[in-house]
Amino acid sequence: KRGGSSRCRGGHLLVHLFRQRHCVDGDALALITAKDLAQLRCLCHDVASALATVDYIKCPDGADYAVPWPGFPGLFRTVEDRDMHLGLYRHQLASLHAMHGMENSSRAFGALRGGILADAPGLGKTVTTLALIVSTGGVRPTVPRDFWDASSIAAGWAKLRCALDSRADILRSLRTLRQLGDCFPRKSLGCEAIRQVLTAVQPPFAEGCFETMGSFKSFVAQQVKSLPLAPREMSEVLEEFRRGMVDLCSRMDPRNRKLLASSEGQRLRFERSLLSSSATLVVVPDALLEHWFEQVRRHLGLPYFADTSGDASGRGIVHLDGLGDVVDIRVPLSPVSLVRPMERPGFLAGHLLVITTFSRCRAEFDRCCVDSGSVVGGGAGGRSRRRRGGSKQRQPRERQRAAAVAPPRLDPSKSPLLQLRWLRLVVDEGHELGQHQSSSATTALISEIAAERRWVLSGTPTTGDEETKDFTSSGLAQIQRLLRFLRHPQYGQSSALVSQFDSAAMEQDRLDLEARWKQEVAAPFLGKEESGRVVLADLLRSLMVHHRKEDLELPRPIFRNGEVAVTVPPYLLELVDGKVGLMVDTPAAVARQRRREADWHEALQKSLGNLQFQTEVDSAQAAYIAGQIRQAREAVRQSPGTPRPVKAGGFSQ
Repeated sequence: KRGGSSRCRGGHLLVHLFRQRHCVDGDALALITAKDLAQLRCLCHDVASALATVDYIKCPDGADYAVPWPGFPGLFRTVEDRDMHLGLYRHQLASLHAMHGMENSSRAFGALRGGILADAPGLGKTVTTLALIVSTGGVRPTVPRDFWDASSIAAGWAKLRCALDSRADILRSLRTLRQLGDCFPRKSLGCEAIRQVLTAVQPPFAEGCFETMGSFKSFVAQQVKSLPLAPREMSEVLEEFRRGMVDLCSRMDPRNRKLLASSEGQRLRFERSLLSSSATLVVVPDALLEHWFEQVRRHLGLPYFADTSGDASGRGIVHLDGLGDVVDIRVPLSPVSLVRPMERPGFLAGHLLVITTFSRCRAEFDRCCVDSGSVVGGGAGGRSRRRRGGSKQRQPRERQRAAAVAPPRLDPSKSPLLQLRWLRLVVDEGHELGQHQSSSATTALISEIAAERRWVLSGTPTTGDEETKDFTSSGLAQIQRLLRFLRHPQYGQSSALVSQFDSAAMEQDRLDLEARWKQEVAAPFLGKEESGRVVLADLLRSLMVHHRKEDLELPRPIFRNGEVAVTVPPYLLELVDGKVGLMVDTPAAVARQRRREADWHEALQKSLGNLQFQTEVDSAQAAYIAGQIRQAREAVRQSPGTPRPVKAGGFSQ
């Protein structure tokens, strides 16, 4: 700036450009990708300061609001939304402001970054979450700090480079490269090139070769980039090699033993070994998968998030687990197959949004569980497993009790969900996590997923019958389980993140957290002490975003009733136009009439479930039509005269 360089003049020009109205409203943003937009503030300090916020001018109330850069690019950018001039409501902008503050209150590794979005049902939590996701497109999680000393690494590498036994550690970090080599034909150029690389990296090395670990890693990176591999395959090989080197460094420094024995050290080592991704993972109930698909398809301009400007396909942005890319999916959605394994971690890491279901989490739990001994609760779909073997006579009674219900240990290498370090983890209808103990299959798997930011979406974070005596105590217990999922530093921080931990110690840690919660929060609150109310209110205020409908001045909905014509297939017309027949008084005739009615209703249900008919109306509309037909048949039956064809009435759109 002092020298008046062209770079600073260009920075001022960019600030001026992105402050203009034609750019703020999103039209000019069609010429720049999300990746470029995320990197724009990295030009210089002046640009970063000037573009800290951007004006949002699409709120339905007509006011302008300052939102964090870069706003919500790609949201409401479909043709349908632009014609309707849609925008985020004021309460959604307020929720996003609070959520942005919670995610950026601390950038330290392991800090609580997230919370509970508890807006009332119908206030657009799904769209609010999509806005949060697009605002961080291209942002990667914070890299965990190095926890080893350079001198110790140099001494350890000097020993390792001369040891024949270290070959296994090196080759383990290049396992994907060996698998890719098997895909090439034998004696082909690709196979020979990979074989030469694998041979060159096996110790012991010659004198003067790879004197430092840095030179060794540079050599491997250069050789891999020269191989005839696809870009995605090359990135997977390099990422696996990086993780292998991290694991190797963590074992070279003997002073790390005490750190690695602690909960912070175990988490540090575990998450440093994972593939870092800027993707957000959303876990939804199976019944809401179609809802998320419709919201994404309608409100997200997927081509905006392409790697290159002008790519209008929109593929590779949003992935629905078990169904494929959102661009290639057609309605009605086909059933999700849990038999087919998930996509590779490297493939999922390249997306902006990955959506999976609770059923997939239960299936992945069965695939990853390495303990045949724990009792996994049935809540949220868990299955029972009982531990065999191992004498408990020498253990303390408390430890025996903890071991009896200890949560299972999971092998992260068997599930792509556990092999990635996601930027954000979102659980829709997250009160399911609070309803069941951590030993349930779904809760156990979701709690093990590594993510820098964690969110629970639920309009009712606590559930239950308000008339029961233990409603309040049950609600407090549910809140504590949600804090455990969020990894609250005081009431939810777990010392059992990786599978190397003792299961009994994991359960004992959970019991200790529950005891602390009861002593400091639950007991004073239930005893109607002011201290309990203050602690709980401060806690919820720091991690919960909540709006009620009665507190918002929202536009009242306009209801319009009308009839919609539905083409009825011929095979269904035969059932509709069939003669109903008149009621008779003899018992035998009544029995025959009931049997004919039962057969007719069964045939009607089968016809309505036909795929040909389902393509025209969904299941709810089909059920409405069936009810209309039954009512018409009853009216015909009660009226004298000749039976006449039955006509299904119109249904509300």
